[in-house]
Amino acid sequence: IEPAENLLVKAEVPGQVVQILTKEGAHIKQGQLIAQLDDRDYTSRLARIEANHRLAKLEYDRIYSLDKKKITAASRLDEIEARLTDVSAQRDEAELALNRTRIMAPIEGRINEIIAKQGSFLSVGDPVAQILRVSDVKVTVGIPESDVVFFLDLNEATVVIDALNKRRLIGKKVFLS
Repeated sequence: IEPAENLLVKAEVPGQVVQILTKEGAHIKQGQLIAQLDDRDYTSRLARIEANHRLAKLEYDRIYSLDKKKITAASRLDEIEARLTDVSAQRDEAELALNRTRIMAPIEGRINEIIAKQGSFLSVGDPVAQILRVSDVKVTVGIPESDVVFFLDLNEATVVIDALNKRRLIGKKVFLS
């Protein structure tokens, strides 16, 4: 018997873990905060890019009004428009990176293990926590090859779980391999 989903949550940006906000064994909802990375570098980068974006927008507005009056070259407007687009993309990337310092649960389930520790430094892809979705489970059954033909039309089966006082449950066949 296995959990329906066994997910290893990983860091998407590098940073130091400043807070772990859940405990092993806790039920967690999708979108709930698991851990917080130090976001100071990401916040200052975003502030710097937003200042550049405001400046590029002001410059674009000035050049645009001059272009309408045919006082400046169209190439100047194209140049500043490209700069504004570039700075906008940088701002979007910086916002995304800042948001990724908040490590959230991508699924609902139970925290099986907290791997990251407060104070540790994570790189991209380092594991933070393991979440198990046990609201439904998978039962894997081995069938001898010679008996497979008897199970082709079977869609449901009674599953007896000895560890739960021989509790009987009805399971449905998901696939036969």
